[in-house]
Amino acid sequence: MNDAEDRRNARIAKMGDLALIDLLLAAGTDGMNTAERTAFADMRTWLADTFGHAIEGRRLKPKQRSWAEEAARRIVPLDSRDVPRGKEVEKPAVLKDLPKVPPGRAPRG
Repeated sequence: MNDAEDRRNARIAKMGDLALIDLLLAAGTDGMNTAERTAFADMRTWLADTFGHAIEGRRLKPKQRSWAEEAARRIVPLDSRDVPRGKEVEKPAVLKDLPKVPPGRAPRG
């Protein structure tokens, strides 16, 4: 695993149950079948009231939580800021002396 995957997985693990389920449902149908989507929607209905606020004391069971985290790791893309940059390369001399403004148009005549 690389650093970007580790950071994404750490963000997913720190999320609350409701935020995790909301993230999965916001991802749409990409990478999720209908049964999974229905199950996550049912979990969200159980976790939150009609206004979207978490109901006090309700949490996902450990198996539900691990399944949701696994689905999030599969669906959520890596953040480009977490992907390490390659080795910096010196700019070639040809590219150092480019004009600052593009040339103007030739007069019509």
